[in-house]
Amino acid sequence: MQIGYYRVGAFKEAGEAFNQILRLAPVFRLDNNLTDFGAGLYQPNQPVNCVYDAWGAPGGFMRGLFEYIYKADGLEIYPHIPLALTRLEQKFPVYFGEKQIFIMANGSGPVTSVMINGKKIKKFRPDCISIHMDEEPDTVYVSLGLGGIEAQTDFTIKPIQEFNIPCDDEFWRPYCLRDTKEIQGDEEQIFSAIKGLAVFHSRITHSGFSRTYECKLVELILGSLQAVYERNELKRSGKLIQLQPLSQAAADNLYISTIKNLFFEFIRRMGKNRASGSENEKLIAGIWYDECLN
Repeated sequence: MQIGYYRVGAFKEAGEAFNQILRLAPVFRLDNNLTDFGAGLYQPNQPVNCVYDAWGAPGGFMRGLFEYIYKADGLEIYPHIPLALTRLEQKFPVYFGEKQIFIMANGSGPVTSVMINGKKIKKFRPDCISIHMDEEPDTVYVSLGLGGIEAQTDFTIKPIQEFNIPCDDEFWRPYCLRDTKEIQGDEEQIFSAIKGLAVFHSRITHSGFSRTYECKLVELILGSLQAVYERNELKRSGKLIQLQPLSQAAADNLYISTIKNLFFEFIRRMGKNRASGSENEKLIAGIWYDECLN
């Protein structure tokens, strides 16, 4: 629905729908709102709600801006940008295979100027830009000039290559997020093993595996640890929205259980790689088992 709103220029409706999500997200009520035409919670008696359905609409809200159409020989971009926006820079990459694509738009109206990796492109339509990905490097910067404005080259966003892990042991103990500081089950052992991911990420990045599934999974785990660390800081400073006690405990536990589940998937993947017929997958598994596992 969000993508449909963009296609017909119904930006106000897309924004109003997304505002409903922004209202529910801070209080952990990302429910599948099937009640009262979306106005009521479907599971109001649960302490928190976080269903994967709720991530589709934000994805559509972002994708609708450029409506990426993936083809066998490349990528087509159809910009749908509200006229009131005169500068827009995508602060994260979209992917075409292993290639990262960053997009920036300046001006307002139809596309009148295009630059790809600093090179001016002459063949494009006012409503569509085609990128032949086999002709481009691993990182692709697409700049659009709208309504007579020339395409710019002043990208401020660059691919993130390294994680800056705080020199703080609490980073590796996300169970400290709980108000009770309680350690549940074998969490101490699990999070002790997770420490090896810092070395693993460095090793496979410098071994040429930075865009593999395994590397991206580790980055997701490290990013989740960073989110817990930042949430803890917000709690200490009193800047975090306080929920009812049961909801607060459930919300904090969501962060912790997510990290554990992602790590279990990583371990499963390493076991699969170890027995794989792919030499690269065996090499990645060897880095974990031989160099990083405590």
